[in-house]
Amino acid sequence: MPNISIYSGKSDRICYLILPEGLTGESLQWIEENALETGFTTVVITGINWNDDLTPWEAEGVFKKGKPFGGKSEEFLKALTEEIIPETELKLGIRNPKRSLVGISLSGLFTLWAIHRCDAFSSAGIISGSFWYDNLVTWIKANKISTRIEKIYITLGDREKNTKNSRMNCVEVNTNEIVQHIENKGINLEYILFEGTHFSPILPRLKNTFEFLNK
Repeated sequence: MPNISIYSGKSDRICYLILPEGLTGESLQWIEENALETGFTTVVITGINWNDDLTPWEAEGVFKKGKPFGGKSEEFLKALTEEIIPETELKLGIRNPKRSLVGISLSGLFTLWAIHRCDAFSSAGIISGSFWYDNLVTWIKANKISTRIEKIYITLGDREKNTKNSRMNCVEVNTNEIVQHIENKGINLEYILFEGTHFSPILPRLKNTFEFLNK
């Protein structure tokens, strides 16, 4: 099972944030302070197999000697919706909250995919989502987003497209195409192109994401 850290608030909103291990320092301190200030309960999920659990289908690795992607999102989504969410909300004593799912990088890819595969969430936040992933745009256009989704917040660094990796440098083009596709469905979506690189700096992006989702 993944590692679960709960930062309790007092509202009927709860956010499930799938956080990269490298961001658990200053990000967790901010998340704790935000939960206390806004009442927005946040459940931080770490300790998962990043390349396998967050990818919707198998794909080759993107870096030289890099591990391939295992495509086990279905298994992780089942664990999230059938184990992690019910157990967490039972522990918190929360019934039928408004849930948000927030992801960063590959967990942003998972977030986009998950809101097309289940009805557990009413909003989503995606920071530097790995929208370069093979065949993603085609899949998104061929599948329907959950009718429960009320709003989505997406951010990207303006220098992410400058990577020399030929598979990843389409990320901004793909993000724009996905954003346009979702907006055409009439969903409340905000897309911000931040000055910076891949999810860096992270704190301004987290702050903007949570402010939008907590409106």
